[in-house]
Amino acid sequence: MLSEKQRGVLKGMIAGLAVTLAIVIGGSWLDPFALEDTREATARLMLAIEAAVLPAAFLVLSVGRLARHRFFTPQDIDGGGISTDSQQALVLQTLLQNTLEQFCIAVLAYLAWASVMPVAWLSVPGSPRSHSLLAACSSLPVTIAVRRPEHSVSR
Repeated sequence: MLSEKQRGVLKGMIAGLAVTLAIVIGGSWLDPFALEDTREATARLMLAIEAAVLPAAFLVLSVGRLARHRFFTPQDIDGGGISTDSQQALVLQTLLQNTLEQFCIAVLAYLAWASVMPVAWLSVPGSPRSHSLLAACSSLPVTIAVRRPEHSVSR
């Protein structure tokens, strides 16, 4: 039997899978970017790198949020290994770890997709820019809960 929190996570995973499938199917079937000039390996690599720019920006944002917190919180200024982290620092570290994991998986997926898929399906690595935005926004409830301590963290 799953706990309430596990059921919530499972629902989020199912919703994420549905969005991902919609992006993959829509991007490959509709070919919204019409990338016919990406037959060369260099062009495919550039496509994967361009698709990774938005996820990289969210990674930098996550690092910046934790760095900002540590700078302005005397208890946390020395970092995780040296000091006893506050609850907010722990949550921000967790969000950073999650973002890093998603970034690594996304970049590998973009590179693999751009390398092996037919030209008509190459719009898909460009489409996850919107998917990355949705994934990053899913961490907003945690951020709000951290800034408003009277609410509990739901993740």
